[in-house]
Amino acid sequence: MKKEKFIYLIAFLFFGLFLYSGIIKFMSLESFRGELDGSEYLHHVAGILQWVIPTLELVTCCMVIIPRLRLPGLYLSVALMALFTGYLLLIRGSADPVSCSCGGFIERLRPNEHLILNVGFIALGLAAIWLKKILYVQSPLAQAGKTGEAEKLKKRVGNSFNH
Repeated sequence: MKKEKFIYLIAFLFFGLFLYSGIIKFMSLESFRGELDGSEYLHHVAGILQWVIPTLELVTCCMVIIPRLRLPGLYLSVALMALFTGYLLLIRGSADPVSCSCGGFIERLRPNEHLILNVGFIALGLAAIWLKKILYVQSPLAQAGKTGEAEKLKKRVGNSFNH
């Protein structure tokens, strides 16, 4: 039960992070576009990213709170955070570093603080994925699958053991 609560807590943290940053980006779309245009690496795709990034963030925040989509949502959360972290590292080494375009209070973090935040979220996301897989392997449905009784068990208990 503690593992499930820990997974839920991490999912809730990702929900809050992506809901906040997605809404902030949509609320200040022109400013976000300006920051993307100012990037030497992203300026040529700024028009697309202006919409794709906040949309992906909001989709991800929805996925992590829906039990059936939580595991794919956690994978997407970790992937997004890894991409954002890679970009932070890229612009950090740039001759003309630009500010991050995360929005709100996150934008005010110093580069090292921002990297720590991102790496922390990646670690939490990976831990939640790992725990989610352990819980599935230990579930009655997974155990029944090993003995060929999975279909009978599914009919008896329903689809409550989604991963």
